[in-house]
Amino acid sequence: MDWEPQNIYSWLLKLVGLLGFLALCLWLTLRPKEPSCTIMDFSIPNPNNTHTNQSGPFYYLLELENPNKDSTVYYDDISLVFFYGEDIVGTDRMDAFKQGKQKKTPMVRVWRNLVQAISKANAHLIARFSARVRYKTWGVSSKHHRIKLQGVLPIGLDGKVSGKKKKIKLHRKLIKLKSRNSRFR
Repeated sequence: MDWEPQNIYSWLLKLVGLLGFLALCLWLTLRPKEPSCTIMDFSIPNPNNTHTNQSGPFYYLLELENPNKDSTVYYDDISLVFFYGEDIVGTDRMDAFKQGKQKKTPMVRVWRNLVQAISKANAHLIARFSARVRYKTWGVSSKHHRIKLQGVLPIGLDGKVSGKKKKIKLHRKLIKLKSRNSRFR
């Protein structure tokens, strides 16, 4: 068998191409997916009570879902901010925790700060979720990834999410803040 330089280079090029293709496939299958965040329930008890200047507590149920089969998600501190127009009407912070593979973690939270915006008409709140996460796949931890999600919560006179959708999934799409007097579409 006669080895010509042209055959060796051709063979090496095919080997490098095959190894590159295998590395790409491995990277695509092991790359973790971003956790999803959904506000399952939101309510403001007694929103029509306008006799007090203090805003009352409001409740929400936040569900974080890890869609990864091979990766555990480690959340650093989580921040959730609710806006009405350009005004911040509520903020919440959750401590760091670990979420297992393909797990859903519901979190029920309560805190003070709204009511007057809802007392006379429907209000639209913007919920902004931000967190830093690390993924652990097959014992190897990734670098920190920043997650910023947001969504619009239409709140009715009863203080609950109005409309057909009761679950509001938060997305990466940026929502521009508008003044309190303008309407959301």
